Amino acid sequence: MRRHKIFHNSRSLSTTLFCKTLLIAIVFLSGCVALSGMPDLRTPDGQIYAKRCKQCHGLPEPRFRTMREWEPIVLNMMDKIREKELQPLPMNEHEAILRYLARHAKPE
Repeated sequence: MRRHKIFHNSRSLSTTLFCKTLLIAIVFLSGCVALSGMPDLRTPDGQIYAKRCKQCHGLPEPRFRTMREWEPIVLNMMDKIREKELQPLPMNEHEAILRYLARHAKPE
């Protein structure tokens, strides 16, 4: 009986260790997926998108919406920028954000 209990405890320890390792791997890999899901942030348009959108919130992934859905969202964000009295979005930056979104949006 004693031998069985020791075997059970080591198996329990192995299971716990496996679960913790798996959890750490999932957390790490989910972070990698999130970062790799944002395409072309190093391009000029991507840099403007990242810089301006991060001022108030995280970076939404363009691929989850169509361009038709993005256009009113960007206009709404311009209103929010004014409400928060942040630096206004110049037309060239507005166009860069729309270009970035159009390039990576979900197909219609």
